[in-house]
Amino acid sequence: MDKRKILRILAILVLIISSGMIVYSLYVSASNKKMNADLKTKVEVVEKEESKQEVSGKFTELQKVNGDTAGWIKIDDTMIDYPVVRTIENEYYLAHDFYKNESKAGTIFMDYRNLGDGIDRNVILYGHNMKDGSMFKDLMKYKDRSFFDSHRFIQFDTLLEETKWEIFSVYVTGTDFYYIDTDFSTDEEYQVFLDTLQKKSLFPTDVRLTAADQILTLSTCSYEFDNARFVVQARKVPSK
Repeated sequence: MDKRKILRILAILVLIISSGMIVYSLYVSASNKKMNADLKTKVEVVEKEESKQEVSGKFTELQKVNGDTAGWIKIDDTMIDYPVVRTIENEYYLAHDFYKNESKAGTIFMDYRNLGDGIDRNVILYGHNMKDGSMFKDLMKYKDRSFFDSHRFIQFDTLLEETKWEIFSVYVTGTDFYYIDTDFSTDEEYQVFLDTLQKKSLFPTDVRLTAADQILTLSTCSYEFDNARFVVQARKVPSK
């Protein structure tokens, strides 16, 4: 068999394999989107009343599917509109979907150190930066000043309450900066932490942070350098 024929066969094999991988990726992406759409239908529309138990009722059906359900996050004009889970460590949901099937996309999950009881000072959510635009890929939009200015709020409903968060800082960092700290010995230590986060922002804001504030941290991979992370952080808006 001459070299040209071998090269043609190899080229055909590469084409077949590449096409198969593309088709599979499209299938996985479509399946994930359908799964999330189905999950949305399980979140009952519940009128918010003063009782916290009333609010948590909207997650009853999701909890039947997955007892690790911890809430739901939504950001306008993005694909970020997902259930949030929490378990005893931070590895499992990197590679499993909401139904606990193996999945490259994983699931949006809360740091295991968070209690999810409404008093965590730094609530941390992680999600993959997926090429198909799913999970936390759309956080990348916050690298644009105009999007940042026009989309300053995050809706994060927990099992206990419906909460709104105002974004005060977005930045790229390495894992050597411990933005996922959850344990603060004093208010002064926490205040220093907050001040540092605010100074790191790509875009300054006039948000004034105090040790009485709770913050929400969204974290995903970025690709400016090895182990880069893109972080979006917001403070909890007091309920009226």
